[in-house]
Amino acid sequence: MANTHVEQVRGVGEPARQYMWEILIPGSLPGGGGAGGGDNTMFTYRAMSTTVPDKVLEAYEHNFKSTKTRFAGRDASAKTFDVTFFDSTDLFIYKSMWNWSNYCISAKKSEYQLGSMTMELQDRADAKIMTVKLIQVWPENVQPLTLDYSVNDPINVVVTLSYDDMEIS
Repeated sequence: MANTHVEQVRGVGEPARQYMWEILIPGSLPGGGGAGGGDNTMFTYRAMSTTVPDKVLEAYEHNFKSTKTRFAGRDASAKTFDVTFFDSTDLFIYKSMWNWSNYCISAKKSEYQLGSMTMELQDRADAKIMTVKLIQVWPENVQPLTLDYSVNDPINVVVTLSYDDMEIS
């Protein structure tokens, strides 16, 4: 499976080293979003910030003969996370996430979910510290895009994604 940086495909230079997360997403997002690299291509999106999803276990209490016992119950995690992507002036990532979100409205769940998405945390020497693999991912919220040309900051696209399961290594 090929691994390609989105900036290289679009001809945009690498942004300043402000990111520590690399988000690996298949070349074609459901609904026509993504770089269109086909099923065998993984694109690397640069994220300025993200949240590592939480893990919450609901407590189950059982009373037996005046003794209260607590057990770990079902998974009560929110199963969402936010990602702040760097984008270029062509708004490629924003348009991709927007198209994917629109597709979710009319498609079946099995059609709009992304099979898996991988987030890799790297240190300043590009050594991989942690990998989070999210399974059955779909966009829940694409936040409004603020464009301000009076400052020289990068364009940031904030997306809230939902998932069904995750693996950490």
